[in-house]
Amino acid sequence: MSCKHEKQMLQPSRVAQHTGYRRSNRLERAKAAGVFDVSLFEDADFPGPLVLPNDEIDLDPDYPPQSFSDWQKLITPKSLPFKRKKIYLVPPPAWTEKASFSYRNEWHHRHLLPPGSESIVEYLAAFYQGFEVLQLRKEILTFDEWIEEGGTEQSQSFVALNTGTESIRIRKRPMPNKGRGFQLNLNDLLDGAIAVLPDDALALILLMDFDLYEDDDDDFVCGRAYGESHVCVVSSFRYSPARDNDIEVDFEHFWPASHCATYVEDQVDKYIEKPATKSGRKGQTEAKTSTT
Repeated sequence: MSCKHEKQMLQPSRVAQHTGYRRSNRLERAKAAGVFDVSLFEDADFPGPLVLPNDEIDLDPDYPPQSFSDWQKLITPKSLPFKRKKIYLVPPPAWTEKASFSYRNEWHHRHLLPPGSESIVEYLAAFYQGFEVLQLRKEILTFDEWIEEGGTEQSQSFVALNTGTESIRIRKRPMPNKGRGFQLNLNDLLDGAIAVLPDDALALILLMDFDLYEDDDDDFVCGRAYGESHVCVVSSFRYSPARDNDIEVDFEHFWPASHCATYVEDQVDKYIEKPATKSGRKGQTEAKTSTT
């Protein structure tokens, strides 16, 4: 690593002055944290939001804050219904031998193998502490040919997603821009995820290594979550680590390393040097007066 992260930034950056963001005072923060004796409140336990360029607070500084108790009520195991304590991951469904042969001329070309589901389970378990993360059998969902009732030929517009108890019709269309392969409909796949959702699931994540679309006007989508239904579908098809350098992904400063003072100042300097952003916000010489 080239950056040693020698100094931490625990206060909002200079971008906050541009957006008009006002951080809650110490008394307000102590109350939000559930500490009623302010003398016992430790600022270091609750570092301020950095307000980096194009962060959520930068784009919407007036959005109402969330207290620690409200946050706990929403996402901790103790706050959820007793039976919904587990997060399930479903690997990309396999294809039947017959379907694999039928669509052999339509398989897309991938330059990289999709990420392994085991490593994703490990990541989810580390991120969602307190929840049990389990991987469902790959065979719980299987792709097959779709043949209309009374017909004998496979459909060119649909494929079947078999759950073991039913076959769900999944819309299929050619890749945009005359690319090789086909895309599958996201909404139909979400129906498939709902069909196999265990009763004790806080969430079920269906991984896909195919390209997806949601509406006819879409070129592609990478996924969607239905919070009320406890399911989401995520596609790895479009992810290419080779693009990380093109968009300047800084692997050394993922959260919480983003609190590195050197990194924060570098990001802010780049932001202030720009005469205008896409949203029309001007640089330092035309920034609105800070309310802090």
